Amino acid sequence: MKFYISLFLIFILFSCGGQHANYPLGGDSVIVGSQVVASFSSIKANIFQNKCLKCHVKGEEAEDVPLDNLSLILRSSRELVVVGKPEESGLVAALKRTDSKQMPPPDSGITRLTQSEISVVEQWIREGAVP
Repeated sequence: MKFYISLFLIFILFSCGGQHANYPLGGDSVIVGSQVVASFSSIKANIFQNKCLKCHVKGEEAEDVPLDNLSLILRSSRELVVVGKPEESGLVAALKRTDSKQMPPPDSGITRLTQSEISVVEQWIREGAVP
């Protein structure tokens, strides 16, 4: 029996490429074998896709704050991203709020970003908001 358990564990290890998989609770993004990096493409794919883009795209309720287009984010009159200054960026402020205006909204059914996800967004802005 121990042999089969060991064989199963070895199979799992090799099928994951030797990487650890993170499966957050609540239907959040799944990141396998890597971490979210401080780039728009990584943040969009691994954070915004499941937690923001249900509303923050053209044709949806919050289309006036599109989070799927870096150019629009950087040109926003709402100062969503103040390059190099996450503490002055509206996006970070909205993600950190704990009142009824927090993002995602408490009644949306979408889990809030974790502190590590917010930290990656802050790092991305601090490092120049690269694509």
